[in-house]
Amino acid sequence: MRQARKPWRCFSALLSLLVILSILSPLVAADEPDDGGEALEERVAREAAESLGWPTDVQQKSLRASNWAEETVMMLWPPESAARYHNKQMYTATNGGSYDDESIQWLRILNMGEQGSRDFIDTMVENGLSHSSYQGREGIIMSVGDEICEPGGLLGFLMKYLVGLVSQALAEVFGESEVSVDDVIEPEDQACAEAAAGLIMWTCGSHVFIARDDTGSGDEEDIAAALWMAAEQSHICDIGDSLVLLAGTDDKPNTKTIDHAQKMAQDVNSYYGQNAYGRVSLAYTFLDADGKSGDDDGYSVGPSMADWADRECEFAAEAVRKAFEGGAPREEINLERVIVAYSGPAVQDDPANGVLSTLCCMPPNRMWHEIEVGPDENRSRIYTGSLIMVSEEEGMGGWAHEVGHSLYSKYLLLGKYNRIADRYNYSQPWGQFGKVGYWGLMGSGNYWGDPEASAPTHMTGYSKEAAEWLTYLEGQLDKEYTLTSVENQQAGDTVLRFDDPTTNNPNHYYIMEARDSGAPYGAPESGVVVYQVGWKSSHNYHIVNSISPTTGATMGTGAGNRSYQRPTFRDAGLEGAPTSIAVPWLKMEFRLISEDTSEGYSARVEVASFEPPPVVGAAAGPTGDPAVPASETPNSTGGNAGCGPDTPLPDIDLHAYDAQGRHVGLNYDTGQYERDIPGCYASGDLKDAEEWIFVPEGTEVRYELSSYKTEQFLRDRPEYRDVIRPQKYELTYQRIDANGERTAAKAKGGQIEAGEETDLGGPDDDGLKFKSVRTPGYGKNLPENLWWTGLLLALGAMSVIGWIVALARR
Repeated sequence: MRQARKPWRCFSALLSLLVILSILSPLVAADEPDDGGEALEERVAREAAESLGWPTDVQQKSLRASNWAEETVMMLWPPESAARYHNKQMYTATNGGSYDDESIQWLRILNMGEQGSRDFIDTMVENGLSHSSYQGREGIIMSVGDEICEPGGLLGFLMKYLVGLVSQALAEVFGESEVSVDDVIEPEDQACAEAAAGLIMWTCGSHVFIARDDTGSGDEEDIAAALWMAAEQSHICDIGDSLVLLAGTDDKPNTKTIDHAQKMAQDVNSYYGQNAYGRVSLAYTFLDADGKSGDDDGYSVGPSMADWADRECEFAAEAVRKAFEGGAPREEINLERVIVAYSGPAVQDDPANGVLSTLCCMPPNRMWHEIEVGPDENRSRIYTGSLIMVSEEEGMGGWAHEVGHSLYSKYLLLGKYNRIADRYNYSQPWGQFGKVGYWGLMGSGNYWGDPEASAPTHMTGYSKEAAEWLTYLEGQLDKEYTLTSVENQQAGDTVLRFDDPTTNNPNHYYIMEARDSGAPYGAPESGVVVYQVGWKSSHNYHIVNSISPTTGATMGTGAGNRSYQRPTFRDAGLEGAPTSIAVPWLKMEFRLISEDTSEGYSARVEVASFEPPPVVGAAAGPTGDPAVPASETPNSTGGNAGCGPDTPLPDIDLHAYDAQGRHVGLNYDTGQYERDIPGCYASGDLKDAEEWIFVPEGTEVRYELSSYKTEQFLRDRPEYRDVIRPQKYELTYQRIDANGERTAAKAKGGQIEAGEETDLGGPDDDGLKFKSVRTPGYGKNLPENLWWTGLLLALGAMSVIGWIVALARR
């Protein structure tokens, strides 16, 4: 550790040494353990040092011999801890550097016992070090300059003791009131210290592993990776819940090493530490095909990669068999997931050169994959909930996205798996999930960052509630709420949800969430995003669409020059900023009231009752079978299914034009959603959902439906041109008069071919019959009111049963 001021640091170091020596004086004569040859810990330390190119001498000493600069000294306070652990052996290898000139790097292993390893981490946390995990194992991760404030334990005792000594000395020299300790040491420096070294430590069973770099170069990650692999190859730790290996073919071997996979895996753990609020930690085991002997770390599953085209799940299973062809350590191994990093690019990223797709294979029996491994005389079974295939060229976002599919969701994926679903669209009907874009990891957010996929965004509040990391707060009309950004929330916090008053179906609602671009794995831009959530009744899943802003630019440019949809609301208080969106037929207006960036981004919002002026409008949306014929429901996510977060997919869009040619709708050239007709209200561009546009009563307006996106899809995927079908659609015209009375007329629907534009006419066309529309009203789907629905259903069922019984008696 280092203090924030150099004199403070030196004095603290000297004092630490004196205090610790006084504590340990009765223990110095303790017996050393017998030396019975090379210990396992010594061998692991030596092999890790060798892989780093360090001297292979391993120093063995007792924990009581820790010097003042080593974190292990904290285990010697309080005295009862010293009595328990002072004789535990530490095995240390270094790069040959020195503490004096801050050139030292070192690694260390201690066998503390099961309880001791837990106490070790607890003691570090008590002393103010940052609690984290490394490769899914409980641990500590600190970088140079990280602050340690108001610590307890030995560090807290020494800091308070030193402040007391300084205060006493000043009083003796200057008197009680002349000079205070605050005049010599800044108040914040009295409570805080800085980390002088990069540090990664973790536990595994009875062992504690430490990697440290005092040079400031950040090499603690490389040191930790070498120590981890040496421990893995010596089987110190049991197999974790996540198995990671590389696999290729004879003609396309892996070009990356297991070290690269280690870094990706740890980055995924760091991501989920933020995204899942500590609810997800993956305990990894890494398999290295050639051990420590070289860089040919991937397993070969056959002569030709082309043989595995469209057989990703079989490839993954065969890679596992290859990895354990000599036998597994147990007859039965149970895993949450197996991650296979395959050679070459993914089809999604490079269709010309890729053979395999990045995806997550779901188990065929809805529960687990069962893979038999080992020779005939030593057969074992491996059970895993998911087989994940990622390209070795994939960024961390791709890893995090596919791991997301292996995590629990209370909503079913593909009708049978309790796993987190994509939030982008496939071309087939089983996967038309809507579009959240870069606002969610399970949409396009896995690609965010520069380089690409280096800084994936958080999942949306919808996905986090599905995973049960957050819960819904049912919003009330005309009430203000403060939203903490998704990035800065904690487990158990809430997602603000508002009922759709036009339906009795509780699967239709709206979500408002705040997003922070400055947080770890931050959003593309700070602001508030509103989502419309619908329901695909034919396949039983939610459709989630983010709503674009009503004024200003709807699209922005961010990391890596990527174009993204801007937040629904932003820049409260600025003239012309998008701070509200009114939905006339819901009689609701979503509003941003204020924003606060003092402690991360937060926003004050409300949904207000809204009485619209007299307006007319049209609503149009897809109906019937999708344009692409249904394929067999897959047992994997992703893959070569005419899909992808940024892939154009079949879709229809509603447009409006007034007599002056002013336009409301998506501009396909600029990507902006235009609202040029004065006084208009519009849904924005939605995927697989009904779009609507209202204009003031008396406006001469005509509506148009476009299938431009379907033609874009066919240009990108010409193999579908022979099977694509016209998209059927429904069309409704609506009016809201000066009294708020809503009427609607069902117009003649139809179908539209790819690339076609269809003139829909307008609300004044002959033959339209407007009828009054009655809706359930707001709040009928809130949990506290759903019992009414159940009661009415029960009464209805009882009436039907009574009627049947009466007929039978006749």
